[in-house]
Amino acid sequence: MKKLSILLLPLLFPCLLFAQTEPANYKEAVNQFKDLYAKGDATQIFNMFNATMQTALSLEKTKQVVNQLKAQLGEIQSTDFKSVAASIATYKTVFTNGIFGLNIGLDKTGKISFFSVRPYQEKASYVISSGLAETPIAINTTDATLSGSLILPAKNSIAKVPVVLIIAGSGPTDRNGNQPGLTAASYFKLADALGKAGIATLRYDKRAVGESRTTKAMVDMRFNDFVNDAIALVKMLKNDPRFSKVIVLGHSEGSLIGMLAAEKEKVDGYISVAGAGDVINKIIKAQLKNQSPEQYKISMNRLDSLMKGLPVKADATDPLFGPSVQPYLISWMKYNPQTEIKKLKIPVLIVQGTTDIQVSVADAQNLKKAKPDATLVLVEGMNHVLKQAPADRAKNLETYNNPDLPVDAKLVDAVVSFINQLK
Repeated sequence: MKKLSILLLPLLFPCLLFAQTEPANYKEAVNQFKDLYAKGDATQIFNMFNATMQTALSLEKTKQVVNQLKAQLGEIQSTDFKSVAASIATYKTVFTNGIFGLNIGLDKTGKISFFSVRPYQEKASYVISSGLAETPIAINTTDATLSGSLILPAKNSIAKVPVVLIIAGSGPTDRNGNQPGLTAASYFKLADALGKAGIATLRYDKRAVGESRTTKAMVDMRFNDFVNDAIALVKMLKNDPRFSKVIVLGHSEGSLIGMLAAEKEKVDGYISVAGAGDVINKIIKAQLKNQSPEQYKISMNRLDSLMKGLPVKADATDPLFGPSVQPYLISWMKYNPQTEIKKLKIPVLIVQGTTDIQVSVADAQNLKKAKPDATLVLVEGMNHVLKQAPADRAKNLETYNNPDLPVDAKLVDAVVSFINQLK
């Protein structure tokens, strides 16, 4: 079977509260879609779209997508509702030729505002190591309820222990380090390994992801919303008498979020893992130049404009420059990690893998130059999802969907050593 393509329209829309029961309007829409799909009636499916979707996906393109789905996947045998978050409901859908995730978003009028079909993965069950205890946590902020998991190193221990807040990277990342199409379980594996070393951890679903929810429209979200979420969790941990020290660990985009949170709410230590060492527009340029020289040429002027706070013209389906994405990017570009890490007056650890294809060793070195008293650890052979991986891109990416692989032991050793040396 050919690889699926052109099936995802990454539009951002107002969030619904997370729910585990199927809303009536989604049930009606999915049943209508299934009926029209069975008939091959692409015109009526197109009529189910709202104006934004119809602009992004013309009638002719809708016909092509429906024909492509039927040719590759066959008929829909059944749909099983799984969840709805960020306006998008997910259905485990059995087609003639396989099981896929059907994702549909609805606007306030009941029109389809988002549509995608992608390989389906059951939610994995994660079992912590013997001797550890895991409990759920929830905390309310001004416009969000954050849900996470706290792992304690010993079920019956009464001694205070250090605790690490793990802040996720970019995208719709959950507490375990997973997102649609990516199941590395990196944060769960790291938390479990630290627990065995006597260190507690708190990892959490980002707002509008997993069991965390928000009343704020995604188009209105800004970088500081995620910083404020981290600050709220830091305050909660600092007020918990079970913990002797609070350490912030930020991964990828979470590195900068963690810097800002650690600056605004004093903690005992800060750890950057695979964190960018420059403003995000430069990082994006570097990634595009390596991956798509053609897209790089198109994007240069756009990124420069956003850096100045000026929106650019782009199609609504553009995953990087869509109009609903630009305000968030502009809010992110206000911060330079080199500037922010200098402000920290606490012990700092910088960890970077040498086979990371998203963030370079040079990024870590830039952070070290900005913060000379920080400890820099380069982990040979560790990639962006914190696993041992070769430099070969295809083989490197294979680890992004292998939750059975442990996080690199040298990363765990570096974090444990850093925390144990804190006064």
